[in-house]
Amino acid sequence: MKLQLNDFIRRAAILICGTALLACNNLDELEQRVDSLESRIQALETQLPALNENVTALSEILESGNISSVSINEETGEVTIITTGGNTYTFTQGSVGNAPKLSVDDEGYWIVSYDNWETEGERILDENGDPVLATSSSIVFGVSDDGYWEISYDGGEIFVPVYKEDGTTRIPALEEDSDFFTNIVYDEENQTLTLTLSDGKEIVINVVSDFLCQIQNVTYGEAETFSAGETRDFTVTMRGVATAEVTVPSGWKATLSDVADETATLSVTAPADGTSALTKITADTESDVTITAVSEKGLTAMAKMTVALSDAPAVSISAGEATSSTLTFTVTPNSHVTSFKYLLYDKDTAAPTDEAAFESATEVTTNLSDPITLDRTSGASEANLSALTTYVLYVLPVGEGTTYGSIRSCEATTAEKVYETLYEAFMDGQSITIGENVYTKNDFAEENIIHVTEGSVAATNDNIYFIGENCTISSITNQNVILIGDKADAKPTWTMSGPKYLTPSSGEQSRLVIMNIEIDGSSITNYLFTVNADYSSAGSFGELVFDNCKITMNSSSPFYSINGARYLDKFVMVNCDVQIPAASSNRFMIHTNTNENNFSRIVYKNNIFYCPSSVASGFRLVSGAVNENNKTTIAEISVENNTLINAVPSNSAMIIADGITNATFSNNIFYTDQTQSSTRNIIRCDLTGKGAYPSEANGANNFVYDTNDATYNMFYQSTYVPSTGTVESPTIISSSPFSTLDIAAGTYTLSAQYSQYGAQRD
Repeated sequence: MKLQLNDFIRRAAILICGTALLACNNLDELEQRVDSLESRIQALETQLPALNENVTALSEILESGNISSVSINEETGEVTIITTGGNTYTFTQGSVGNAPKLSVDDEGYWIVSYDNWETEGERILDENGDPVLATSSSIVFGVSDDGYWEISYDGGEIFVPVYKEDGTTRIPALEEDSDFFTNIVYDEENQTLTLTLSDGKEIVINVVSDFLCQIQNVTYGEAETFSAGETRDFTVTMRGVATAEVTVPSGWKATLSDVADETATLSVTAPADGTSALTKITADTESDVTITAVSEKGLTAMAKMTVALSDAPAVSISAGEATSSTLTFTVTPNSHVTSFKYLLYDKDTAAPTDEAAFESATEVTTNLSDPITLDRTSGASEANLSALTTYVLYVLPVGEGTTYGSIRSCEATTAEKVYETLYEAFMDGQSITIGENVYTKNDFAEENIIHVTEGSVAATNDNIYFIGENCTISSITNQNVILIGDKADAKPTWTMSGPKYLTPSSGEQSRLVIMNIEIDGSSITNYLFTVNADYSSAGSFGELVFDNCKITMNSSSPFYSINGARYLDKFVMVNCDVQIPAASSNRFMIHTNTNENNFSRIVYKNNIFYCPSSVASGFRLVSGAVNENNKTTIAEISVENNTLINAVPSNSAMIIADGITNATFSNNIFYTDQTQSSTRNIIRCDLTGKGAYPSEANGANNFVYDTNDATYNMFYQSTYVPSTGTVESPTIISSSPFSTLDIAAGTYTLSAQYSQYGAQRD
């Protein structure tokens, strides 16, 4: 049997005393011998585990051929490795007691020397007389109760003596020390670990930092116990794994989920009838759940977990329905459970570690398998559950005679709170993002938050309105208003009877912000929006924002236009569907005529611009003044993920300004099935001969489907290259980017190849 050190000291002392009766009558000499023996045993107590860990570690890395990471303790010189299978070992260099010296022969078998390699080593033989492969992880060294080396071939269950070459002479374990590894060198630059064995043989192992398959929070050889039919989940770290296969002992089941963020879940289920092929807990394939992982480079790793059946009280837990304020769990006990106690904590609270933590916990004594629905956390500081928050249920199973099983846990996350209206969400503390701005109820006085559920709305300054789907908008004042359609899937209507005038607000930022509204400007004969006060006297109007609006333009005029040097500082249009009437000119979103305007920012993102019949061939996002005296400049313009259906850039350009500092034009899709001239341009800044093209510009992944194979240039001056950024000309494609298309409605589905480009719609 394997040596128990305290017993060994006692027995060895008896042996020495027995010898003293014949050869020694000096008590001091006897005490010295016992003291010497104790010192040697104390040294052996620390050296024997090191020897066995060296043997086990070397076996595993010889089997896999690779390790995942290496760290070195600079003070002790110990080298800690993590194998690609996820096991951690510490290599000890140098003295491990008078162990037989081990190495590996050229065919991969353990060889041993009893004379410090003065003669050739011999192979270690198992109990059947067969040589033992060095890849076997079942080799364990021990010391007999009378002080001789023993070896186990089955992981430590049965030990047999180690003999010298004569086959009869046993090897004392209490002689001078010797080495297992004589040298360990980690070459960080070349990512190799070199181990030199006691006979001088070098083993070079690759360090593969991008390959790992590791079952978290388990120690191989220390059994994870299950009750009959119990299912438990384990987190697996998987890095650089191309394929993985799970094998289990007879009667067991296991599944491995898909990998997300280098993490997978291993679900292990014990045999339902409580029986399997296991008759004992051993560190071998008869009791291992094994993940065999193959890297993208063809390397192999094996992550193992020892499993065993238990007759202790045990439970499994599954999460059920979750609302924004409740969680439901089902606890399934085994036949040894008479009751169970539970605690519900938020995920950041420390987990209970023993039964004392459950002293005041809720105990379930009847109907143990009924679902439990919880709406509060446990402990001294109970709290209501919050939406979109992760909690952990901890369960302590209790058996007959107040015996306790292992604490089990299960995570669950509450659902997002469902609101019928945006007003309800806003008043409950949820923020609302409109364009590039985020608003909360704390930004407004209570009297300025107005909920309208019926009738007509006359919007006045400094208020935020939530407008019901059946309401209409009759008028809007000119300075500081936010309008929001109250239901995300239903838009109230604003039928415009004339242009909307925007008056800058003295001393504060003026704004008109419109979200989830249908804007019908088809019946008016002028532009839809304009600033109506000169910059020299009133300053700029702060921002004009449209988000998730359905917009119908009129047949003859721009969407936004000015008459005079009347500044709009910021224009934002996102997530909108804009219907444009057919025309060969004057299809402009922003038009400054011959007037001065300095924009700080213009944004078009995730919009659909479409002409339901024929084509809008003179379409411009910005038609700015470029005359010598009155210039339109743009500090920053961003045009991303828009779809333009029969809305074709004008011959001159889609964006015209005297000067642009920074421009982004990416991920847009142009589609036309109408006959057009062959050359179109995106940005132009040189009509006066003095315009400033953007010094910083980025443009990529813009696609054009045009039946005439038109040429599209990013800049009218086609040879222009910005000093900062990267610009690519739009790509002409020969097939439609849509798998379905309804031009009249402006709706489509993108084909798989172009699914990430253009405006994204659910």
